[in-house]
Formats: sequence, structure tokens, C-alpha cells
Amino acid sequence: MIHLTGGEAVVRMLEQLGVTHSFGMAGFQHLPYYEAIRNSKKVKHVLIRNEQAGAFMADAFARAGGKVAVCDATAGPGATNLVTGLAESFYAGVPVLAITSSVIRSFVGRGANQECDQINVLRPVVKESVYVNFIERIPELMKKAFRIAVEGRPGPVHIDIPEDIFHGEADFDEKAFEVDIPSNTFPLSRITPEQRDIDAACALLKQAESPVILAGGGIHNSGAWEELRLLAEKLAIPVATTISGKGSIPEKHPLSLNVCGRYFRFANEFVKKADVLLVVGCRLGEMSTVRWSLVTEGTKIVRIDIDQKALGMGYNADVALLGDAKATLSLIRQALKRAEAADKDYKEKAALIAETKAKWALSVSDKTDDTSSPINIAHMLKILQGILPEDAIMVGDGGFSAHWSSVYWDVNSADGRHYLANRGQAAIGYGLPAALGCKFACPEKTVVALSGDGGLGYSFMELETAVREKKNVILIVVNNRALGYIKALQHAVYGEYISTDFEDVRYGEMASLLGCYGVRVSDPSKLEAEFKAALERKDRPTVIEVMVTTDPAKMFPGTDNRVRKK
Repeated sequence: MIHLTGGEAVVRMLEQLGVTHSFGMAGFQHLPYYEAIRNSKKVKHVLIRNEQAGAFMADAFARAGGKVAVCDATAGPGATNLVTGLAESFYAGVPVLAITSSVIRSFVGRGANQECDQINVLRPVVKESVYVNFIERIPELMKKAFRIAVEGRPGPVHIDIPEDIFHGEADFDEKAFEVDIPSNTFPLSRITPEQRDIDAACALLKQAESPVILAGGGIHNSGAWEELRLLAEKLAIPVATTISGKGSIPEKHPLSLNVCGRYFRFANEFVKKADVLLVVGCRLGEMSTVRWSLVTEGTKIVRIDIDQKALGMGYNADVALLGDAKATLSLIRQALKRAEAADKDYKEKAALIAETKAKWALSVSDKTDDTSSPINIAHMLKILQGILPEDAIMVGDGGFSAHWSSVYWDVNSADGRHYLANRGQAAIGYGLPAALGCKFACPEKTVVALSGDGGLGYSFMELETAVREKKNVILIVVNNRALGYIKALQHAVYGEYISTDFEDVRYGEMASLLGCYGVRVSDPSKLEAEFKAALERKDRPTVIEVMVTTDPAKMFPGTDNRVRKK
């Protein structure tokens, strides 16, 4: 038997589960948790400046590193500040453990300080809320929460622990802390479809004349990169991705179509002409289907998803495969091999894609080769592309940052997820904390975040976190002195705008005051030198404030389908 406080029991359980990081802010209710982490050699705590940012960091840690992290918060306002971050993880299928403290059990309903029905507040944005009602149940309920987070479609799980349980003490059987989970990875198990459904999918794919694969974030969550590439090559199928699925196949691959949806290069035209569409790990939501107008009538749809609900979302499937993306794609290839399906030569498809790509590049050369001021974001990304290592991680904040980067940035690495955008909810403010989450998960990789000045306003003080933790993330702030996306939409729809413009805040100088290297760049000829210097800077974060157009008529990266032609 071992004698532990509730906080010590929680941390001991995290250690056994392989959890290495907790992002949060303390309150009195769960101080024993912090004391236990202080004495832990396996779990690191990262103090954040806002609980929303802590949830975003844990989310990005899981996406980039493939392992579950914790976000923690105190009772009441600390817990409610987690909502936006957990909603992102919930809708994107990312596993996170959210540990909150709550008031002493005997105080409930008596007006206790910071009392809040936080279980019901968080319930809609988590897979489950687990309430720890007795200290002795901590090992059991922690294991339950972790298993729920990583099995099936991954997602966040809320663990609510009262103050008296955190501060309480009990004797535990050491065997109670033993786990049967092999490692802190996800998914826990790989569900596979019925063989008859595999065969039906193979039959449609074999007879297809112009098939297209649409890969969503489920490819990354499943780690199905190689299986996707091998199937695409075997059947000569071009691959389009959603923004969440960007990088599912290296975008230099001859079968890559880049992103489809509201903003795209040329993938939409291939999707529209497809006679069979293989949809993997994608909800076929508004953004990726251009408000459900992209898939043409008569197109046969084969869907692979680990979530039963997703299989019927947006469009009905002709063949629905309930299963893990990696395992299911592998089974399809095995079935094709058993059927002695010959490999198709994809040279002709590749030549068509290469020709289309060249035409697109020419059509946007006025943006990518624009050396005038204000700086064009497409030109800035082209310069950055030539400097960063291939395995760098790019984080696109919500709004324009994700739209510009998803279209004008290439993900060419075949090893894991190298592009993150929070498309579960697309909240602005994700970029900087997500970059930090990536850096904690992958300290050896270069991590760059692209954020607007509006998004940075939500999380600016996390630069202090980056300085304190000595994380040399690179933050590029595109400063248009406005909520650019909203300003552009208002201008396009009404010709006017309201409540969008900011003062001319000097973010580079502000970052310097926090201990970062900060600079404002208005001359595009200086971008290359600043990017190269940022790569060499190892001891602190870099903030490069890039001055871009303030003209709302020039802010869109492409055509927005919600704006009616006049």
C-alpha cells in the first residue's frame, strides 16, 4: 500500500499513462496536483496565461506529437475558459485530458467560492465528463477517462475533481495504478469494416474512370499517410485534401491536388468531375464542399470514417466503411491484391495535374511574385517556403491565416503532420499557443505560426510563456490593422464595414518588451534576411510583424463563395 494525497494519485496515474505535459494555471482547490508535479520526474507543468491557450497547447501537442497531453484549470472561471479550446478538440477529433478542480463536496449548493455547474458547461464539447466522487477511485476513473479519449474517434475528456479529494489522503494498492494500455498514443484500437463493405468499395474504385480521393484530418489522426499514398499510386487516383487534411500526401507528389473547398488551387475542378469520390476521415462539411455544392449529382461516394455519425453527414455514401483510416486503407489494398487488380500507371494523371498546377501558378504569379509594398502574403509565403526545412511545422491561425497558408504553402514532408489549422471551430487565437504545443511535442523541429493581428490579440501574452520556456518558435503576424476577414466580407457584401479596424499597434516592439526578438517589416526585400536570422535564433522566440494591405478589396486569397457576384 502507498499513502498519497489526491493530487499525488492523479499525477502518479498520469505518469503510468505516459502523459508528459500539463498546460494550465493553478488555483487553491488543486494545489496538491501542482505539488505532485513539482516532485515528478516524468510530468512537466507549463504555466500559461489563459486557460483557453492551455487547451489549445494540449490540442496541438496531440496533433503534432501523437500523444495525449493535459490542460488543467481551477474551478469556475478557470474551467469555463476551457470551452473554446475543448470545442476545437472535440470537433476535430483530438484527444485531450482536461482536469478541473471543483468545490468541496459538502459545500455544493451553499454559495461556495467559484462554484459553477462546470460539468454541464463542458459536457457539450467533450466525449465525457468524469466526476471523481471518492479519492480511492482516482486510478480507476483516470484510466477510464484516458481510454475514452483515445479509443474510437479520439476527443477530449473532462475530469472534474473536488477540492477535498485533491487535498485528501488515502492508502492505495500499487496494483491500482497498473495500466493495460501499451503507450500514450492514439487511436487505442483500429476498428475495421465488414469484408463485404471492403469488397463493395474495391468494386467501385476498380471500375472508376476519374476517381478522386478526398483526405480529411482523419488521415493525420490515424497516421495513415503511407497507406493513403500507396492506394493512390496503385489505382492512379489524384488526392485532394481538406485544410485539416493538408499534408496527408506530400504536396510535391505528382498525384497531389492540394486543398479543395472554399479556397483552393485547382482541386475543386477535379472533385467536380469525379465519377467516384473516396472520402477518408472527412465530414464533408461546409468549408470543404463549398456549402455542399462541390460534389456533383451522379458521383458515387465511398466513405471511410471511424465515427458512425460522420458517415451520413453532408452526403449519403454509396458504400460506407466504419473503420480506422489506416487499417481500412490497408485492407482495401489487400483486397485489390487478392483480386489481382493490376497497378495503374499514373503518368498520364500526373502529367495532367502538373499542367494544371503550372497554369494555376501562372494565374497567381501577380501575388506570389509581387515585390511591392504593402507586402503580399502569397509572396511572403513563397520566400518562407524556400528557407524553412522540409520537416518544419506550419500553424495557421483561424481566419485568413489558415486560408492563405493552406493555398500558398506546400507541405512536402511524408513523415507525420506538418501543417496544423484549427478547423474544428476555426477560432482565432489558436496560432501562437498551438505553435508552443507543437514545440513542446517536437522540440527538434522548426515551428512557425502565421497569425493575424486580430487573432494574436487573443493570446499575445503567451509570448511571455514562450520566453519563459525558452521556446524558439517563429511567429509571423500579418498586420492589416483590422479583423481582416470580417472587414473583407463586409466590404464585399455591403461596400462598407463597421467594428473591424484597430489602431496601428506595433507588435514587433511589444514582443521585444516581453523578451522576444521582435521586428516590423514593411519592405518585402527584407523578409528573406529576417526569416534566415529567425532560423538561427535558438534562445528565444521571434516575432516578425509583416505589414500587409489594409484595403479590404485586396484581402481575399481567392474567391469566397458566400459573396454574390454583382
